[in-house]
Amino acid sequence: MQDEALRLRPELEGLRARLGGGEAAVRLAKRDYYPDVMVMGEYNSMWMDTPHQFMAGVTLNIPLDFGKRKAAVREAESGLKRLRREEEQLISDIRVEVEQARSRAEEARRVVALFQERLIPAAKDQVSAARAGFESGKNSFQVLIEAERGLRRVELREQTALADVQRRRAELDKAMGHTPGLPRNGETR
Repeated sequence: MQDEALRLRPELEGLRARLGGGEAAVRLAKRDYYPDVMVMGEYNSMWMDTPHQFMAGVTLNIPLDFGKRKAAVREAESGLKRLRREEEQLISDIRVEVEQARSRAEEARRVVALFQERLIPAAKDQVSAARAGFESGKNSFQVLIEAERGLRRVELREQTALADVQRRRAELDKAMGHTPGLPRNGETR
């Protein structure tokens, strides 16, 4: 799950793109140590003599301000280190978020199962017992009404738990980097 989230989360993808930019900035800063070479060619018809009409040349710009260039490289490298620390922190945060969302979703499913397997059947048994008692004359109508109310309260709480399952699933989908309304890997809609 966590690997899928690390692959799909857009904020991590964006940070990795910025990391690529940081690496390029370091390479560019290091290239400033190399001399710049320019080759030129020119034709000037203003000169009467043919040998003077054509010119060729080479310009060599040698970098001598090493302090400035070292500072630029250090700045680019420190920016890259900062981005790498951000990436590590974001990966850690995503892993924690996915695990917490998975745990909450599983807990919500267990709560629904508890309602469906135990609480609702028990409330229905109470209604059946109250009805049987009312029909035999042992219980008053009020006891039957209270049993029915109890069943409705449990059913309402079950519906709330079912809604919580959907909410927790949406949280897990968000943590996983899934886009709502789009099919996931291997699914068709």
